[in-house]
Amino acid sequence: MGYAVGVVGMRLDDFCRLSPEEFSSVSEAFSHNQEQHVEDSWERMRLLAAITIQPHCKNRIRKEQLVPLPWDKKNKDNQLSQSSQLSHLSYHGDNLTIEQRLARAKKRMEMEKGKEI
Repeated sequence: MGYAVGVVGMRLDDFCRLSPEEFSSVSEAFSHNQEQHVEDSWERMRLLAAITIQPHCKNRIRKEQLVPLPWDKKNKDNQLSQSSQLSHLSYHGDNLTIEQRLARAKKRMEMEKGKEI
């Protein structure tokens, strides 16, 4: 109860009406929000440090090189998994652009719509 009222900022009445599963969801969402806030603060600090030091460096320096953070690897893994997911979107082996695929899908939908009428 102290966590819900003191840290999360819930009213006592709202806390008493929650089931344990609902409170667990509220707690997880609050924790995730706090983590995002901390990560955002560190990212801003890192970017500011990189911008400040860049004019004094001969070579280009990336913010990740200057101040490595624990979630950099996690973000890199997420980007790799997203790109691998996009690679599976090939259309029956065709090397079509996204615009061409969308146009083809739109034509098929229009043709199917015409058949239904």
